[in-house]
Amino acid sequence: MAIALGKVAAFLNKKKDEATFKEHTNKIIRSMDSIHWSDSQQAYCDTTINENDQVEQVCHKGYISLFPFTSKLLNSTHPKLGAVLDLIQDPEEIWSPYGLRSLSQKDEAYGTGENYWRGPVWVNINYMVLERLLDLAENPCPYRQRAQDIYIELRKNIVNTVFNSWQETGFAWEQYNAETGKGQRTQHFTGWTALVANIMAMPDLQLPNIGEPLAKSESTSAWPSHLLFLTMIILLVVWYLLRRKLMDTWNSMSSRRIAGKRSGRID
Repeated sequence: MAIALGKVAAFLNKKKDEATFKEHTNKIIRSMDSIHWSDSQQAYCDTTINENDQVEQVCHKGYISLFPFTSKLLNSTHPKLGAVLDLIQDPEEIWSPYGLRSLSQKDEAYGTGENYWRGPVWVNINYMVLERLLDLAENPCPYRQRAQDIYIELRKNIVNTVFNSWQETGFAWEQYNAETGKGQRTQHFTGWTALVANIMAMPDLQLPNIGEPLAKSESTSAWPSHLLFLTMIILLVVWYLLRRKLMDTWNSMSSRRIAGKRSGRID
């Protein structure tokens, strides 16, 4: 919030407000590093207040460990950035062939209980990570090449996961199984899973040399199918919005008809 308000103040040329929100942001970063960073886990952790009224870290590595990264509180020279990228890339932690897991598979709670945020892949968080990786990959910084490599692989994994499941079931799903890539929970989920359309619209960052053809999987089979998939996602969103509009209109007409009958007249 402080970062966003600082940008608004800069746009409005409110220098004093801009400086105020910049200081707020710096305080947040200092608190984040001093309270939430764990040297032993090499990750950002949640905190709680123990029975002695002291701040205590509760570390379950997963999406929560990435929020300082996705919220842009870690700039390209931040000393903890390398460790965050390590966590993202580690297949024994949250990296999977189908996208980033919501919880590290090393965690004792992984895949247990209701298993809602305890492992499954969520497109919205992966999208936020991709946005941040793209920002690093497109600007000079110590982690530029590494960010580009992660971005390319993660983007491909997410698109393929959603596409393959849609091709198999005909649905976009609320979340995806981190072990199989299968869609699960709510089907026909054109909420944040529709962000796959935004992900597909992101730049490739990897082009062949001049005169070198694209790989067969990209030039002749995968991307045409993915474009069809993108079109279907857009049509599903449009259909959902039109359906809501028609239902609202129908309900309004029904209410008027009922009111007319009660008053002895029908419009």
